[in-house]
Amino acid sequence: MKVTLLKWSRFLHKWLGIYIAIFTILWVFELIILPSLYSVKPVVDSSNASATSLSIQQVADRIASGAYGSPEHMELRYQPERQHYIVADNSTFILLTINATNGHVISQKLDYDALLMKKTGLGWLNETLGEFLKIPFQIFFVILSITGLHLILFPHIKKKKAPEGLLALAPGQKFLFKSTSSTEDMAKTASIGLLPGVQATLLYIPRRGPVVISARNTRIAVARSVAKSFIIAPVEA
Repeated sequence: MKVTLLKWSRFLHKWLGIYIAIFTILWVFELIILPSLYSVKPVVDSSNASATSLSIQQVADRIASGAYGSPEHMELRYQPERQHYIVADNSTFILLTINATNGHVISQKLDYDALLMKKTGLGWLNETLGEFLKIPFQIFFVILSITGLHLILFPHIKKKKAPEGLLALAPGQKFLFKSTSSTEDMAKTASIGLLPGVQATLLYIPRRGPVVISARNTRIAVARSVAKSFIIAPVEA
């Protein structure tokens, strides 16, 4: 189960990482280019210099008359602590700050936050497409974080090797001993009387410790490391 999770974590981490990397490169490109495409056009200040205050209704009337641009996409906000009116154009992303005490235009700037929120992620092509692409980006980012954490916590999980030598047999199974995978182990088997061509039977494989076999009517305990190196041939009953 852990091996399967690790495999899928690596797979998802790889391909989602590629997707997010491409999306991030696109976002950085848009971050550089988009502000230059939306220039701030100056607004003629039509307020009366002698005016003492400007009501919210008066600002709304100016917006409706087109004094600050096309009124269809205008949004009016009020900041009572500063006594400022903020007129936001949601089509050109221009923020107009008006002094509520005299009606003068204080500043005019680009609303970077609104611009980047609506137009990045190919939103400049189509806002619906941009919103659609941002949803999987957020989901994939969460998945990428989870899989990355899994890879960090469990980096060395390896698939278990298949049993080798005698450990691949079942108790009671007969085999023909042929050799071992190392000369050192061959010397050990020779010292206990187990020579090439001898037929034996596997008796018992404990979870730990030596493996017990029967050869020439004698029970022999074989070290687990040596039993793994056995080269054998099955014998039909």
